[in-house]
Amino acid sequence: MTRVLYLTARCSRGCELWGTPSQIERHVREGSCRGTAWFRRPLRTVFIQPQYMAMLQDTAAADLITAHADRQTADGAERWRKPYAVWAGGHLHSPLADVEPRVWWLAIKPYLDAGVPAGEVVDLALDRRSFEDLMPEGHLEQFTACPDCGELVVQVGRHRQASTRCRMARAANQVLELWDDGYRDPWSAADKPPLIWGDLQVARWKRRLTVVEFPRNNAVLIGPEGGIRHGPERPYFGQCHRARVPSFQFDRAGEGPRRSPDPETQ
Repeated sequence: MTRVLYLTARCSRGCELWGTPSQIERHVREGSCRGTAWFRRPLRTVFIQPQYMAMLQDTAAADLITAHADRQTADGAERWRKPYAVWAGGHLHSPLADVEPRVWWLAIKPYLDAGVPAGEVVDLALDRRSFEDLMPEGHLEQFTACPDCGELVVQVGRHRQASTRCRMARAANQVLELWDDGYRDPWSAADKPPLIWGDLQVARWKRRLTVVEFPRNNAVLIGPEGGIRHGPERPYFGQCHRARVPSFQFDRAGEGPRRSPDPETQ
């Protein structure tokens, strides 16, 4: 599928959202911005498939699970877009404050797969000392913090390709690097570039144009005049081919993008 290029703006409130100018305008005016990007917030749960939800529903871990969607009332479009294992799955919290949800879950999952009664396994895993006895040898050594999103995972390569949260964070990190090098979105650039995509294709602006691909949107940035250029032969971070000219304009007002605050310090 070919990605369409179009002009985008960035939220000026710090949540790192990119979208068409009209989308960003509604996002700011309607108070939808929470100040921190959703992909920057620390994960408190791990996803588990529906068969494991059934195993745990009559155990002490039942209160630790939040259903991804109500199986009876799930929207038809939700069922169509996502596999059954996703929309019928759930999110599991860790009962131990100092143990990551994924670490706790992957320690007890092999026992469930082996047919050990779920209630017995969970009762042992709720206690810190007995949980350490449950962990297989080398269990903690298999986890690595993803360099893009910080999530603790086992297979970093697979995670970086499959996780939307990680792909969002990776693209946002590229934007932050470019921002530090003087790149700006068209509405906050000091020399006021054109606010129509087609007008940015003239040589003066095109040589300074960089596009970073997010999973659902593009981030359009203008480099500083005579400054650093990232990949002169590859002006785009990703595969972008066609362009359409949007018919909208957008007010330049706003303080410009900022880094998202660290949610742990809030």
